[in-house]
Amino acid sequence: MKQKTKIVIDTNILVASLFGDTSRKIIDLWLSGEIQLCISEPIVGEYMEILRRFTFKDKEMIARIKVALERKDNACFIQRPEEKEWIHEDPEDNKFIACALALGADYVISTDSHLLREPSWDGIRVIRPHEFILQNQNTPL
Repeated sequence: MKQKTKIVIDTNILVASLFGDTSRKIIDLWLSGEIQLCISEPIVGEYMEILRRFTFKDKEMIARIKVALERKDNACFIQRPEEKEWIHEDPEDNKFIACALALGADYVISTDSHLLREPSWDGIRVIRPHEFILQNQNTPL
C-alpha cells in the first residue's frame, strides 16, 4: 500500500484556500484523505487564530476545516516540536520547518518568501501550491 504524501501548509495556504484557487485543491486533497496534513500545536493555534480573526464568506468550508483540525482527520500531530532559528527574518515561520522535520513531511507548501528561500530542509521540499499540484497530483490547474 502506497504511503500518503505528508505535507505541512503555511497559514497563507489555508487562507488562500478560502478564496478558491490552487490552495483550495490542496485543502480538498487533505479533507478527502488523499494526502496527510502534518500539524503541531503552534500551527493549529495559528490556523484557528486566523480563522477566528477574519470574516470569510465560505462559512461551510471554515467549519469543515475547524472540525478536521480538532479531530486531526487525515493528520499526523506533534505537540511541540523543537524549533531552531532556521529563518532569522521571520522566526514565526520556524514552526512549519520544525513540524515538517519532526513528522517526516514530504513537503512544506507556502507562498512565503522566507520559507521559499531555502528549497529543502533535510530532504523536505519547500514549494508553492501550483508546483505541488503539478508534481504530485496530476491535477489540472
